[in-house]
Amino acid sequence: MDANEYLEMILADSYRREVAQEENLTRSLPSFATALAVLAIVVGVLRPAIPVLSWSLFSLAIYFILSFLGIFAFLALFFLLRSLWPRSFAYLMRENELNTYIRNLRRYYRHTELAPAEIEEAIAADVREAMIEQYAEGAIHNRANNAERAGARSCALSALLAALAFAFLMIAALLIHDGMKGGRDVGSA
Repeated sequence: MDANEYLEMILADSYRREVAQEENLTRSLPSFATALAVLAIVVGVLRPAIPVLSWSLFSLAIYFILSFLGIFAFLALFFLLRSLWPRSFAYLMRENELNTYIRNLRRYYRHTELAPAEIEEAIAADVREAMIEQYAEGAIHNRANNAERAGARSCALSALLAALAFAFLMIAALLIHDGMKGGRDVGSA
């Protein structure tokens, strides 16, 4: 195996990994959708127990928690959309372009003094070099896109976890408040 063949193998593998990363984001979407649905259900179920906004410490605390829950839920959606935002990925030359490129190389090498076997070797070497260049450029470009997407997805997950934490904090505050008042029914506010 010569150096270019080895380099092509490494870069092709790197390129394929970066293209496959786009699918990882799609596979995580059901988890985000489920968590957001749970969050919406929790807030909907707790709605009757949420006190009317007043200057009481409990009311202000619940609305403070609810505000942060809303902010983090919004941020989760924002970063999730940012991770899904379309980006231009770098792909290898299309089959018809590759075919045209090889035909043009054959025309070029026909006018040289190389033997037919040498012409085919030269064409193969030129195509390999072109593919190596495309694999390298494509992997670098796609890796930058994937890093941006992964960062946004990580921010979405962090914001979603914070929203869920505030939802649990609100549940705890409502339960403790109801327990201190003598255990009134959560559904009757």
